[in-house]
Amino acid sequence: MWSRTLTHNLVNAPQSLLGVVLCGGRSARMGIDKATLSHPSGTTYLHFAVNRMRSICEDVCVSTAPGPLVANLTNVHRVSDSIAHQGPILGVSQCLDFARDHGFAACLVTPVDMPELDADHLREVCDAWRRDPEQVVCVTSTSSRQIEPLVAIYPVRLADSIRDAAFSDDRSLNRWLQLHHPIMVPLPDQITRNVNTPADL
Repeated sequence: MWSRTLTHNLVNAPQSLLGVVLCGGRSARMGIDKATLSHPSGTTYLHFAVNRMRSICEDVCVSTAPGPLVANLTNVHRVSDSIAHQGPILGVSQCLDFARDHGFAACLVTPVDMPELDADHLREVCDAWRRDPEQVVCVTSTSSRQIEPLVAIYPVRLADSIRDAAFSDDRSLNRWLQLHHPIMVPLPDQITRNVNTPADL
């Protein structure tokens, strides 16, 4: 089952977050869908990412490419890309629209392929956002200070701006973020490591 009744309540949770797991990529360099990879916790990458998000957010959605589902998940919303393989900015955009339609304040976004990231790291990001909920908050690597746009909180007030970027010729979330001066939360490089190829495993 990929749908559920929203637990969100506008009166009780004026700064509520919708948790978003992005898994709509091609996984071309890996050769198989990264969502189906075995995680050291004993589950798949997708189940691990969803469970990690559930420890932070009551409501979780999975952003996927169009087409058949890769896993059987319960109590999860599915937001399918309207156009396949347009990059993660489209998934973020459509989840922001979903969040706005259901009264959430922002989306907490993570990728499916970051196995070292845990709930404590996400709580650091949430704490920074709650101090200034009008702003984007994103993770950076401690050593390089490189922005990680896929571990971030995007307020729904910026949904239109991200949608414009998603349907433009420049679909870079990095460049969009640089224009919006995000609050940055540094994390160790190992934590922000993506698994992209079999060698990364």
